[in-house]
Amino acid sequence: MEVDDEALEAQLLRLCSCGDTAAAARLLCSAPADVLPDALELRDQDKRTPLLAAGAAGSLDLVKLLLEAGADGEASDSDGCGLALLAASSGDPELLAWLIHRGLADLTESAHDGSTALLCAASNEAGAVEMLHFLLDGPPGALVVPSLEEQDERGANALLVAAEAGAVPAAQVLLARGASPESRDARGSCALHYAAAGGSNSMVDFCVKSLKIPVDVVDSDGDTPLMIAAHEGNVEVVRWLLAAGASLEHRNAEGMSPLMAAAAGERSEVLSLMSQVAGEAVANLWLQDVQHHPKLLLNFLECGL
Repeated sequence: MEVDDEALEAQLLRLCSCGDTAAAARLLCSAPADVLPDALELRDQDKRTPLLAAGAAGSLDLVKLLLEAGADGEASDSDGCGLALLAASSGDPELLAWLIHRGLADLTESAHDGSTALLCAASNEAGAVEMLHFLLDGPPGALVVPSLEEQDERGANALLVAAEAGAVPAAQVLLARGASPESRDARGSCALHYAAAGGSNSMVDFCVKSLKIPVDVVDSDGDTPLMIAAHEGNVEVVRWLLAAGASLEHRNAEGMSPLMAAAAGERSEVLSLMSQVAGEAVANLWLQDVQHHPKLLLNFLECGL
């Protein structure tokens, strides 16, 4: 395989991100000895090395190959996630078990935002179930057993993280293992607030219908899930919440309504939807909003949004 040094380094990173062990192995075998160290240390836009990328892809064989080639097992990415956290987020228990056995995974490790292995696992919409059971059962050889009480810097536990990720199966596992459906973060946000922010209709549906969370539940700032979804521009979640009876007239502690939340987020599509739902009452809602936050509303209208 004849490639220049820069192309080889970039190609190795790409193959590791895809978890292509066979192609990466061929590339490593063909790499000149003076090029290999740089190839193993090259980082992508998230500051992930080939080893970290392979860990995130859940490729045990590739992780073994890269470590044997001399990759740094203690590296971390721009979020402060090392190999253990990325393995946890990959959803592959076999990879994390191997890392623990080799002394390469510390389950007390956390990312810059406070995310632990359990929280990283909960954020995986597709493959979280097996990993969550593996962690909560107490991985063989691990010095600590992850706890459902672990929180990130927001005060969000694994259930709230799963809600934000739209990972309904993960939420179901966590609830079955003892997570409280009434979990709140430091700002008083519950699972439905996180689901609304994440933009997952299926998770919003799960929170309302299975967890029995009221559609107009408020956090410590008085924000409802509708306000959160409106500000984030999650149109389909807004549509779902309105159909479920969420209030357009509610105001938070600062006097902001869902309409104003959409205006603050410059979400014209959401505003259009809410105006249609409000019908003739929208004029009165706008009048009240002008009285509460005239500068915000006028700025929104002047921008033509």
